[in-house]
Amino acid sequence: MKKLLKSFGYAIKGMYIALREQQNMRIHLLAILVVTFAGIYLGLSAIEWGIIALTMGLVISTEMINSAIESLVDLI
Repeated sequence: MKKLLKSFGYAIKGMYIALREQQNMRIHLLAILVVTFAGIYLGLSAIEWGIIALTMGLVISTEMINSAIESLVDLI
């Protein structure tokens, strides 16, 4: 259990670093906030929220993978 909590800590730290250092991540976060407030205002269904949450997760994870690849290429 301790290892699991430690790994979540690393993940949260990675998200913080990505938000702090990557402009595109901040733009994606702003878009997530806009979409979330629009969804609340429009009263989306549970299925629609699920699709939006899945899409948000895919965008953020893909952006983080892209940032990691860019950092690796910069090192080389």
